[in-house]
Amino acid sequence: MERKQFVRPEELSRDGRLSSFLVYLEDVQVVFDGFKALDIEQFGIFHNELRVVIGPNGAGKTTMCDAISGKTSINSGHMFWQGDEISNVHDIAMSRLGVGRKFQTPSVFDSLTVFENLELALPNRQRDLFRNLWGKTSHEEEEKIHQLMTRVHLTSDAGTPAKFLSHGQRQCLEISMLVLAEPDLLLVDEPAAGLSDEETGLMAELLLELRGQHSIIVIEHDMDFVRRLDAGVTVLNEGKIMAEGFMEDIQANPEVVEAYLGR
Repeated sequence: MERKQFVRPEELSRDGRLSSFLVYLEDVQVVFDGFKALDIEQFGIFHNELRVVIGPNGAGKTTMCDAISGKTSINSGHMFWQGDEISNVHDIAMSRLGVGRKFQTPSVFDSLTVFENLELALPNRQRDLFRNLWGKTSHEEEEKIHQLMTRVHLTSDAGTPAKFLSHGQRQCLEISMLVLAEPDLLLVDEPAAGLSDEETGLMAELLLELRGQHSIIVIEHDMDFVRRLDAGVTVLNEGKIMAEGFMEDIQANPEVVEAYLGR
């Protein structure tokens, strides 16, 4: 996919931000016991954009994802979803709006097989207890699951309980479960952590394939992995956005080098 020009929120009018961005944060602050964990003036993600968020430990990366997913309430400011304000909408409601989140540690059902985990992730399965217990997966749904298993090299493990998968396979399984739920926005926390070189390459390929089908925010520390994604980068430090641009721009920014890349 051809790389698009990086556009910062301040380059658009306010109406342009609300109409163009899938999710947009404006003057958002999150405070814990007097400590300002997040202080974002403007941050936006376009429809079907892949964005990487980097920064030192404690920079506010996870807090920002917590705010976007509804896990953490914001203390002030505004958050918009497809132009509508959603400030302090809780996580279940955000999930129903179309936000899917993958944490650093994979969250899959160990006793269920790969195929069964993916079945549970199908749209409406999480909300439909009757269908989960007695419903039958349609031919179209089975085909969708098999296509996704092929995509992440899990076809031969379809009948394997998740507890026997490698860490990288579990990472791919959880992202596949999120994709099956058809979210508009994927929040992915350190997908390359603990992966082998081969698994890292597969993970990068998967995220690049998903770009253009979903908006994706990736939190990552592995700079080689970030370079593979060749996407826009947002640098957080002390809860604020320090810089934004492509990796070559970030690497040339002396403030970023001092605060993060040079360490």
